[in-house]
Amino acid sequence: LREHLFILRDRDATQHLFRVSSGLDSLVLGEAQILSQVKEVYKVGQKANGFGRNLNGLFKQAITAGK
Repeated sequence: LREHLFILRDRDATQHLFRVSSGLDSLVLGEAQILSQVKEVYKVGQKANGFGRNLNGLFKQAITAGK
């Protein structure tokens, strides 16, 4: 499984989140299921320690951009 994982940080992670949320990294442009998955990560993340104000705002903006 490790060979299929990757880690992004800072600007690269932010850029990836926005590309995924907007469907730009999807095989089908604007695929609604991808945005639903991002929303679910946001919902779960809010309950996790370390998901502070910055990540909260970032995810809100990414979800808005994906609409």
